[in-house]
Amino acid sequence: MTNPEMESLEAEEAFAKKMALVYELPLREKIRHLRGLRIKHRNLEDVANRMLELLCPCNDVSIISLAGVSGVGKSTLVFELVADLLVSANYGFPGGILPLSIPALKGQKTEASVVYDLALEAINERMKDQKVAYEVIDGRVVMLPKREAKKVSAKQKEMVAALKNRQILALALDEFFHLLRFGNKHATLDSIKSCADDCGPKIIIIGGFEMLEAVDGYAQIQLRGSDLYLARYGAKSGCPDDAKEEERWHEEEKEAYGEILVGIQNQWPYRNLPNLAAHVDHFYTECLGNMRATKKLCAAVAQKQDANGGQWDDEYFNDCRLQSAKLARMKAEFEEQEERIRGFDDGWMARDIVVDPPKKFPASSQQDNKPAKGRSQSR
Repeated sequence: MTNPEMESLEAEEAFAKKMALVYELPLREKIRHLRGLRIKHRNLEDVANRMLELLCPCNDVSIISLAGVSGVGKSTLVFELVADLLVSANYGFPGGILPLSIPALKGQKTEASVVYDLALEAINERMKDQKVAYEVIDGRVVMLPKREAKKVSAKQKEMVAALKNRQILALALDEFFHLLRFGNKHATLDSIKSCADDCGPKIIIIGGFEMLEAVDGYAQIQLRGSDLYLARYGAKSGCPDDAKEEERWHEEEKEAYGEILVGIQNQWPYRNLPNLAAHVDHFYTECLGNMRATKKLCAAVAQKQDANGGQWDDEYFNDCRLQSAKLARMKAEFEEQEERIRGFDDGWMARDIVVDPPKKFPASSQQDNKPAKGRSQSR
C-alpha cells in the first residue's frame, strides 16, 4: 500500500473515531458541533484565493476590504481559511494574520486607540504599561514624558513595532464599521491609513456594505486598498441580465450550494443520516443561500431528530420554516444591500480596461511588430 493510500486510510479512521464521539454527545453539544462546522465551498474558496494574492508582500495593496451580508462567512474566510492558506504560501511572515473583533460600546465612542490596545493584548505584549515612549531627533534618542506616551500616536507606533517584531503579515479588523459609526470617522481612517504605510503590516477590514460606502469617499485608503465581496448563493447582484441564462445560473448556484449540504450531512451528529442534498430546494428557499441561516435550519431539524430518539423523518422540514413575511423581509434586505455592492469589488465585478495600442511606433521599432489590442481585468 502506497503512502497516499495509507494517509487516506488513517484519515478515514480518525474521522470515524471523531464521529463516534459526536454521536454520544448530548443535544446541546451536538448543536454546537453543527454550528461550529467549517465547510469549504466555491464562493468561500474563490474569495480566499483572491485575498491570498492581495496579501502577497510584493504588491502595492496595503488595505483589503471584505464585505458581505451578515452570516455569509466573512470571519471564517479570513480567520481560518486564508490563515491556513498562508502557511503554505511562504510569504516570509510566520506571524500570519492577527484577528481582532471591534466591540460596539453601546453608543459610546469607539476610537482607533481601542484597536491598538486590543492588538497589544492579542499578541501578549508584556509590560506594555511600563514601557517608555521615545523619538529619535537629530540622531539622538529622546524620552517622551508619560502624558506624551499615552497619546494615540505613541500607541500606534508601539503597536506597529510589536507587529513587526512578531512578523505579523496582516491585522484583521472584524466589524470595522463600529469604529466609523461610534467614533470620529476621518480620524479613524487617517489612523488606519498611517498604520498601513509601506513599512507596516497590511490591514484587512471586514464588515457590511455600509463599511465600503463609508470608506469609498476616502481617497487615501482607496489608493492603497482593494475591495472584495463574499456573496451568498443566489445573490441577485450576481444574476445574469439575460433571462435565458438566469435559469441556468440558478441551477449552478443551487448545485454549488448543495455541496455544502453534503459536507454538513457527512458530519451529521446522528447515526441515522438525513439526505440533506435531496432537500436543496427547501434549504435554498428558506436560507437564501446564507451560511448562518443554513446552520440554523440544520440545528432546528437536528433538535426534532433528537426528540424522536435519533430517528430521522423528512417531515421535520415541514415544521422548520420561516414565516413568509419574515422571509420576505430578509430577502428584501439582502437584495437591497447587495445592489449597493455594484462597482466596489475588484475581482467579483467585471471591470475591464480597454488598452488602446499606440498610433505610431518609435523609428527604431521593427516594421513587423504590429500592435495588438488587449483586454485585462483591473485587480
